[in-house]
Parts: sequence; C-alpha cells; structure tokens
Amino acid sequence: MQKHWISAGVLGTLAMILAAPSASAAPFTDVENHWAEAEIQEMTAAGHIQGYGDGTFGPDDKISRAEASAMLTRGFDLNGDSETALQFADLETDHPFIHYISAVTEAGLFEGYEDNLFKPENSITRAESAATLEREVGFDPQETASFADAVGHWAQDTIENLAGSGIINGYDSDTFAPNDAVTRAEFATLLSDTLHYMDHGAPAPPEEDNDEREPTDEQIAAQGVAIGETTSTLTATLGTPERVTPARQGFDWHTYHDSYEDFVSFAVYENEVIGFFTLHTSFENPAGLEKGMSCSEADTAVDELSENVSIDLGYDEHIPDEDVLVHALVLDQDFDAPFPDQDETLAASSAEQMFDYVNAERAYHGLETLTSSDEIAAVAYAHSLDMAENNYFNHNSLDGRTPADRFNEANISDYSYGGENISGGYQYVHDSHRGLMNSPGHRANILRDNFDALGVGISYANGNPRYTQKFGRE
Repeated sequence: MQKHWISAGVLGTLAMILAAPSASAAPFTDVENHWAEAEIQEMTAAGHIQGYGDGTFGPDDKISRAEASAMLTRGFDLNGDSETALQFADLETDHPFIHYISAVTEAGLFEGYEDNLFKPENSITRAESAATLEREVGFDPQETASFADAVGHWAQDTIENLAGSGIINGYDSDTFAPNDAVTRAEFATLLSDTLHYMDHGAPAPPEEDNDEREPTDEQIAAQGVAIGETTSTLTATLGTPERVTPARQGFDWHTYHDSYEDFVSFAVYENEVIGFFTLHTSFENPAGLEKGMSCSEADTAVDELSENVSIDLGYDEHIPDEDVLVHALVLDQDFDAPFPDQDETLAASSAEQMFDYVNAERAYHGLETLTSSDEIAAVAYAHSLDMAENNYFNHNSLDGRTPADRFNEANISDYSYGGENISGGYQYVHDSHRGLMNSPGHRANILRDNFDALGVGISYANGNPRYTQKFGRE
C-alpha cells in the first residue's frame, strides 16, 4: 500500500530546568464513593500504597502485618537489609514483603512474637496501628481525648496522644474499639493524616461540601481548586484524574478534561497542589487573566498577580491582528526539587502529555480527537532516540532512511497516509507544543482532519531533547 508523508521540523531554544521524577498512580475500580476514596487516591498518587494488581484496592479488607509494613516503608521512606527479616522463623528470602518487613523491623516499628515468628499474614488492631505510628512520629497533642474502652488498655496513652493530635477518631464520643482489626482503607487514612501531621503539624483539614467550595478573590485556582490545597481536596472536587504522569519539573501532573475540552493539568508535589497548566481553559485569579486576551492585556494582568507564583504564558500567533493567550503554566515559586533522571520512564510520561495536548488542541478547533497507536509511538520514539544519541535533527535518519522507510521496517501496514512533526531543544513539553502550533507546517499536521491516529516518541538522551509526532490514517 502506497503511503504519503507530510513532514515538518522545528528546532527551538534551550532552557534550564530543575526537576525530579516522582511516582504515578492509577485509579481502583472498588473505591469510587468509598468514605476513604480521597485518601486512597492521594496515597496511591504519592506511591505510598498499592492495589492487588487486578485493578482493585480492597478498602474494607483487613490489612495484614506484611501489607502494613509495605505502606509504612513507602510512606516513611524506610530502608532495610533483607537479612534482618530472616531472624524470623516464618520468613524466607523469597517472601514478597521481605524488604518491607526488614525495613520496619530495623526502624523499630514492628516486632516479632515470642515464638520468633513475624506472622506476616496476621491482621493488626487499631491499638497496634496507633502504637506503630507513634514509634515513628513524636506527636504533640493539642487537645485532651479519651475513650472509655481504652482506659487501662496497654495502648491507652498512645491512643489518647493520637486522638488529641487529630490523627485517630473513635466510633462515637466514648469508644475506640482498640482490639478491632484495621482495614486497608483505615490504615491508608491513618498514614495520610500522619504524613500531613509531619509536614504541617496537623492532619489534613476535613473536606468542605464541594457545592459550597469557592476560591476566594485572592486565590489563584483552576476549576475551583486553588494552589496550596491538598490532593484530597483535588480528588474530592474533580474526581479521579484522566491521567497521572511524572513531569520533568519534579512533580506529578494530574490531568482532567471532558473529552479533551476544559483541559487542565494540576501540578502535585508531596500531596499538595503547587500549580497547574491550562490549555484553552481560563482559571480563577484576582487580576482577571483569561484565555483569549491579547499579549499586551495579559502582560498587564500578570504584573498584578501575586509575587508567590511564576507564570509562563503561551500565545497563538495565527490569530489575526494580535497574538492571543491560549495556555498558562502557573507554579508556586517556593517549589523546589532535585534535578531528575532523564530516563525512558520520564520520556514516556512526557510523550503522554504531548499526546493529550494535541487532542486538546483538536477538540478546541472542532476536530475529532486522535487514537493512540503504540506501534506508531514505538517508531516515533526510535527516531527521537536516534536523533538525541547522535546529536542531529532531521526527518531522515543519518543512514538516509525516510519516515516512510521507518514505518515499512516496523511492518506497520494499517495506515495509508502519514505525517511527521519533529521538534528539538525544548526542555518542556508545553513549550515544544506551542512551538509546533505556531509553525504553519506543524500546525497543519496537528489540525489535519484526515488523520485519526497518533504516536508520540520523546528522548532526553545526552541532554538533547527530541520530540517526534507521527500521524496516521487507517
């Protein structure tokens, strides 16, 4: 089958970045509308807890000592020698939780039983959970709290300390049920509140009614979620994100859209919203900055905004008379993180972001969105990697292969028509996207109505960012 190709390339200027890789998360099928949904999503997004591998979390299952060891190790960033856990007669080197059990044992959070057993499958009680957390964190209770059924219990002081610090609650005003087994949802919530206490001196505040939540006039917010709010607030307000991906700046992108309309990605770092990126979507701010503004109007509005945020604006240069605002990246200026490893995982996440930007652009312009093709993406990535490793920038490979040649070599036969965009030098995906959209040839490919598939490949090898977009039509 004959293939026709339209190719375009743009080489942009380099920019400095400070960033770090972070964990991403996927939603679970059994936590929607659960009382602990927000905490479970928050802890999963932070990489502290995991599900069963079949798409479920089992929020009401009793948590085992082994599972609790894993959550504590990830949440408190513990380390341990696997040899430590081998002191227990019921553990072998191939136990799936051996490293986690070693870590909590070395940290003094868990102990074995008198018969030299760890009993990893045993459940843990509410009192044991409280004692474990207190061993790691020095709580300073601000209130006095007590429960009738905890008086005289071996963990009475611990229970009262955590209750007075706002970490745990009783079932009513007078009972705690210290000997009841803890569920996975309860333990995830305990861990979430403890980590918030460690960061801020108090647990996360209770969520307000979503229908009544409105950002104040002085806040900078997107879709009702302001910078500085918690991940719990984000998920409680907007629900589960469409995608969670690590960003080059060191935070996670939590992306929301309605079939790629009303597109916004929230920057989340250590369970806090530290910024957002909007594409063809306005956001709340005291200066009245909004999409569609001219460059001069937007510059005036930016000058009025808080000194605590940095704002990067993107303009569409193909609007008659004057460039107009189409995207905004707003970040807390206090955000700081180590420089990231520029590995394949981060590059793949960046490719997912670029795929979303293309579809958000098409949705805004009234076009059908494109489907993702893993086959095409693999070819795109191979070309980006080749350009980055060999320090060149061209649609044709150094050995003379054309975009069509690379498609044919990959045995991709389902596409009769193809186009390719390449970009280089841009350190951030949104800058590369804006450069492509402001270049006539690249813009034409992105907005071509007879394409229906897209594969994006990005490489950061050797510090040479290279972006390849390959389009196809079945």
